[in-house]
Amino acid sequence: LRFLRDIKKDLEKHIKDRIAFYKSYDPTQVDRANDAQIFVKDDYAVLIVSDNASEIKKAFEDSFK
Repeated sequence: LRFLRDIKKDLEKHIKDRIAFYKSYDPTQVDRANDAQIFVKDDYAVLIVSDNASEIKKAFEDSFK
């Protein structure tokens, strides 16, 4: 699972980079990137960027039940 934590950190950095990019290129996307869901579930490192990120995260987690 250590590698998943490393992947999660990489995804967090990716989102920070996207936020910086969007601030100058397309500010309308900043809120979506700020609300990104990044988490580890079992053997998966997950990044969700969407207007419905929390709903998608819940659906993903529910699929493991």
